[in-house]
Amino acid sequence: MEFLNHLLPNFSLLKSGSTEALGVVFWLIMAALFTYSVISLIGSGLSFKARMRALNSLIAGQSREDLASNRRETLQKALALKNKRIGALWREFDDSLVSSSDHKQLFNVTVRASRLV
Repeated sequence: MEFLNHLLPNFSLLKSGSTEALGVVFWLIMAALFTYSVISLIGSGLSFKARMRALNSLIAGQSREDLASNRRETLQKALALKNKRIGALWREFDDSLVSSSDHKQLFNVTVRASRLV
């Protein structure tokens, strides 16, 4: 516990108006930035988990062959999700897929734009 005394500033210096109060102000700004960063990180993590659960719900229980045959249903399911960004991303991914001639396999054929010129 003695180490904590060395980490925390002397807040009484804020009332004195001395130049040493600048160290306390700097410490308070750093503590506020750290708190904001931790809260943002937790929020982003929770948002990521929700998006991953939604994406996993689209492909849960489907094999690669099933995904090829249920392509339209999976796209409709993605567009019906509460998070509209996931539906838009799935549509973008689905546009990059090409079916085999027997419609049993899907291939991702993204090509760099520099190859098309």
